[in-house]
Amino acid sequence: MVIYMSDKKIETLDDIRAFLEGTVEVEFSIADKGECYQWAQHTLVKFSYLSCSKKGKGLITRYLEQVSGYSSRQIKRLVQQYRNTGYIKRQQRTVSGFERFYLTEDAVLLAKTDKLHNASNMLCGAYSRVPAKNPIIS
Repeated sequence: MVIYMSDKKIETLDDIRAFLEGTVEVEFSIADKGECYQWAQHTLVKFSYLSCSKKGKGLITRYLEQVSGYSSRQIKRLVQQYRNTGYIKRQQRTVSGFERFYLTEDAVLLAKTDKLHNASNMLCGAYSRVPAKNPIIS
């Protein structure tokens, strides 16, 4: 079930305090991370987070935690990014997997060597390295 919430009525730190006191047992979460980051940035700007007192900053971070569903540590990271850059931007990590150790040419040479030796059990593969590691077998 999707429920949309408007936070237009929350204008002051007292409104945040009242919201947090009234919704202790309710769990919120924003489905799209990009939207959540935009909302968090909008909230930090709206309440002038950088110029708030320590108490006010605590209220704002608790509000962000409650509505976003993120952990305290994640909110601290987002606030730190906002403090350093002035905005919150999602930084996706895209890893291509494992680096290739052998080139295609190496695989072709290995296949040719196997064919020359009529090896059907991977003579040039992992099994050929086992005796080389044993100093007794030469």
